[in-house]
Amino acid sequence: MIKKLFISIMIVSLPGIIKAQTPTWLWGEAETAGSCYMQGTGIWAGPSDSGYIDGRFGGTMTLGGVSATASGTEVFSGKMGPDGGFKWITPHPYSGGNDYCYGFGGDQSENTYAIGLTQGSNGLFVDKYN
Repeated sequence: MIKKLFISIMIVSLPGIIKAQTPTWLWGEAETAGSCYMQGTGIWAGPSDSGYIDGRFGGTMTLGGVSATASGTEVFSGKMGPDGGFKWITPHPYSGGNDYCYGFGGDQSENTYAIGLTQGSNGLFVDKYN
């Protein structure tokens, strides 16, 4: 009985005891020009506070003043500085079909790796960028 009473009091009291933290907005980036299909598939934070993204797109996309153009639906990688500004965006060197990225990551030297499928040559790809 006492145990049930204690649990009931705790459940009723928790909202007043626990206060959620409000995060501080630091930066954000959205496509600013071009007309394209775009899908993000991966993000990785490098050891020097740089951010790396991966995804697929078709057409021309512009992120933070940096543009890339695809000849089909292609996989891309990009690098952001600690302030969120883009340093580079590059489509992967495959064409002739729809390309898909299924894995993305990096290492301590800030090299990035992507693995996926290219329908243009019906095969697997593994890429490394630095």
